[in-house]
Amino acid sequence: MLKIRYVRLALFTLVMLVFLSNGLISQKVAAQDTTCPTGFSAKDCTLLAAMALNMGVPQQFNVNYDLSLKTSGSQKNGNVTLSAKGAGLASTAGITQLTIPDIMQGMQLATTMQLAVTGVPNLNVNGQVDLRLVDGTLYFQSAKLNKNQGWLTVSLSSLMGSLGQSSDLSQFVDAFNPANAQQLCACITDVLQGKSQAGPKIDGKSSKQMTVVFDLSAAYAKITNEQEKRLFLTQYLAGLTKSPRAANLDDPAQLAAALKMIRGTSFQYSWFVTPDDQMYHGFAFKLSIYIDPLFTNAGYAGSVQSLTQVNAQGTVILSKIGRTVNIPAGTGKIVDITDQLTQAFSSSR
Repeated sequence: MLKIRYVRLALFTLVMLVFLSNGLISQKVAAQDTTCPTGFSAKDCTLLAAMALNMGVPQQFNVNYDLSLKTSGSQKNGNVTLSAKGAGLASTAGITQLTIPDIMQGMQLATTMQLAVTGVPNLNVNGQVDLRLVDGTLYFQSAKLNKNQGWLTVSLSSLMGSLGQSSDLSQFVDAFNPANAQQLCACITDVLQGKSQAGPKIDGKSSKQMTVVFDLSAAYAKITNEQEKRLFLTQYLAGLTKSPRAANLDDPAQLAAALKMIRGTSFQYSWFVTPDDQMYHGFAFKLSIYIDPLFTNAGYAGSVQSLTQVNAQGTVILSKIGRTVNIPAGTGKIVDITDQLTQAFSSSR
């Protein structure tokens, strides 16, 4: 029988791969006439626009990443922490359509990561995990999971297809282009603030880290019309809680809780670019979401009803862009767990 920790690790790995792939798959777009966010200089915006034209160039490269997630207030698990730090090789050249099955089929990835997980039943992991993604099949091994004796494998393209996960992600991916960053927040007022700072050395070159900060609290404070203030809060709560039930902002307690959530929520997203060739070299993000217990206890919060705080951050750097990447499939002892995972995921839906 499939051990539950395999299911949980495969789910975590899948989420990580989908997230990574959305950041790594960037499409070249035509230059657009957009307003330069406050905080960026005209030179900064010119650099970002030039970088956007090159975002489809990286298709084979080295990748270094550092990702972390912490949640608190879960009624089931308490506090949960996840971290993954590693390096590897990646190729997105084989991806022809932006659906999850096609991404999993066309992407190649080989990486070794240090993975640490606490607070998740049957998945307290702290050690090295080796992963390969080749022709839609995920290979993974670790000392704790299978004593590094061969590979556990999952046909991710088949798994996602069987679960009906075939939505077109083009619009979502395109939202992370600088020209479309405002789409990340469907707010009634501008919430973007730009900032530019020196980035890390990449392939021996200086880079810049260009960041847009979604400052919801500051944006709310700028609204002078009371009706628009209520609309801003309503839109935010509806997007966060995914609940058809509308909050009663005439209730002082609910209004105070909503304002506390706005002040406790922040998001920022960065692009790394080398100014000398305007090349895209990866991204970084930082997210903090607070969900007031008043809304979780009242049943507003839908899929996030057991959480009160979520903090996530990460950095992904692309280097050696244009190098040749050919990743072999795993060899030796192979244990395919695709069918078991399909059954486990289907029964939990």
